[in-house]
Amino acid sequence: MIFTGIAGALDDDLVQGDLVVARDLYHHDLDASPFYAPTVVPLLGHAALPTDAALSASLLAAAERWRQDDPAAAPRRIVHADVATGDQVIGTREARDGVRRRVPTAACVEMEGAAVAQVCQEFSLPFACLRLISDHADERLTPDEVFALARRSGTGAAEILTRWLNAPAARS
Repeated sequence: MIFTGIAGALDDDLVQGDLVVARDLYHHDLDASPFYAPTVVPLLGHAALPTDAALSASLLAAAERWRQDDPAAAPRRIVHADVATGDQVIGTREARDGVRRRVPTAACVEMEGAAVAQVCQEFSLPFACLRLISDHADERLTPDEVFALARRSGTGAAEILTRWLNAPAARS
């Protein structure tokens, strides 16, 4: 399973159009305390929902090939980092800081990835997640920019997946 979409940057070095290939995903707003620590998934007993290392590495390589082939269209930065997932759009500095406190290793925040990762983990399905940065997860959020980058994320995912499918390792 390869999951794609947009995310708000938590890492101040990320800008609109940069790409995050997820390493681990976390439900930043899951809190089953006092029985479990915040972000721990009770049915699994842990917080980190890891992506498949080989699948993620091959997608990182495909993204780098896209950047080499078309530097004007490809992301400026491509990072392999943790991702925070929650049930709400993070659109204020206060909410952004709250996510950063709960998942300090997360480079970005989005709304679906950890749920998909959890289902894939429960069914032993290899999973990877690509997120194009659409905004800064704060007051600078403008709907027009977000929607334009959401459309662009589909084009970017297609560019990466085309290169991934055409790589010799992807066919074996």
